[in-house]
Amino acid sequence: MIPTEAKAPRAKFQQGKDYYLGNNPWFKKNPTRGIQLLTESATEGYDEAQFLLASILHQQHQYASAAAWYEKAAQQEHPEAQYILGLFYEKGYGVAVNNQLALNYYKKAAKQQHPDAQYKTAYFYEKGIGCKAGPDFMHAYRYYQDACAHTPLAYLGLSILYRDGLGVARDWELASFYYDIAKEQLKDHNNGSETVSRLKEAEPALVTLPTIKVNEVYYNKNAAPDGEGSYSIVYSGILKSQSKSVAVKLFKSDGNDYQCKERFENEINIMVKLQSPHIIRIYAVCPQPRLIIMERAARSLFNALYCTGIQMSWIQKLDLALEICYGLTHLHSHNPIILHRDLKSANVLLDENNHAKICDFGESHLGDPIVHSRVGTITHTAPELLQKNNPLQSEASDVYAFAVVLSEIATEDQPFENMALSDIVPYVLREGRPQFKPNSTIPKTPVAFYDLVVAAWRQKIEDRSPLKQIRSGLEHQKYVLTVLKKGSATA
Repeated sequence: MIPTEAKAPRAKFQQGKDYYLGNNPWFKKNPTRGIQLLTESATEGYDEAQFLLASILHQQHQYASAAAWYEKAAQQEHPEAQYILGLFYEKGYGVAVNNQLALNYYKKAAKQQHPDAQYKTAYFYEKGIGCKAGPDFMHAYRYYQDACAHTPLAYLGLSILYRDGLGVARDWELASFYYDIAKEQLKDHNNGSETVSRLKEAEPALVTLPTIKVNEVYYNKNAAPDGEGSYSIVYSGILKSQSKSVAVKLFKSDGNDYQCKERFENEINIMVKLQSPHIIRIYAVCPQPRLIIMERAARSLFNALYCTGIQMSWIQKLDLALEICYGLTHLHSHNPIILHRDLKSANVLLDENNHAKICDFGESHLGDPIVHSRVGTITHTAPELLQKNNPLQSEASDVYAFAVVLSEIATEDQPFENMALSDIVPYVLREGRPQFKPNSTIPKTPVAFYDLVVAAWRQKIEDRSPLKQIRSGLEHQKYVLTVLKKGSATA
């Protein structure tokens, strides 16, 4: 019996499929005839034919032709075609790489409950790939939740969001719970490089710091503290298991246990991510009472400048400026970015060899620029954060604070020392700054250093020097000073 030649697009699709695959006893396998009928059906607008034809071309590595047919099927809301077209635009198969289009097609497929597209959409939102305004953690959370039933990778995404408090309230228990689910589901899989990388990225979600009991660390609450802030007190102590001299940071509750817990967890969450010689190290935590056991320093930069009477040479001051810059660069280079939000001389510690290390991450923020709530120290607060229109706090705000610290190092004068706190806000909003005249300091401040500070605390964010430029300027000044010093020594 000879099959009737198909006329309608759907019938042509079915016959073309049978001819191409040869899985129908009525049709002898004939790939050429199959492609012909599939092309006719696809040209007449049948989406399944368009998708199958694209898949065949895809398998034959004819990516440009495949992309064209996937595009036609995607326009007819074919979810698999939309998902694959997202992959094509992400990877550059047959089309130019375009992450905005990739995200657009992933979202279209995700709305039709395509599980892989749900995960891809969530991942793009988490990383800010193809997003004009950067990461969107709320949408990432929603799509990860949708994808959890289908892929363990979505649990890893949720673990990271809960670990870092991105789009959701930080919750280490949930972060650990989701990570364990993903790890269990993936343990028998032949995991590719992307999955292995994702597992590694999510693993730090689990706090691997030693958790100690209060009797495992010695500190004397009746002794004079090394430092005290609004929310915590720092004492000298001994970590008994290692006989190590440490700093013990005790968090005050003062009747607001929830806020104390939030600050405690935020500081730990930030510190465990930081590995730099210019950042104070964390050694252990104690949950009750809430203690952070940290590297102990000799003094703060504030004490070195204003309390000890120690005279520093200009090259020593330049070294301190550079080391603080390196520490701040480490924060801003983290992905996602970490904003310190309270950089000042009291939050820079000096070790026995006078090396600078940034500390105190209780106000720090992990992630994109955020709407500012009044935090930090008024003398070091950038002008955009003193306004009443809820400005975004960004790395430029940290740069401004760094500029004030640089002026402290140069002048050894506390910023706005003779000014009432109530007068500082309007003064800064009128472009007033701490007194700083290069020729009046001892030792005299090089004009290049003064110019660098002025450029870093400019009023408008867009006019302020980026941290990378400040770092280059400081490094150049040190290089010139070193060369001059060598030249004078050999003269």
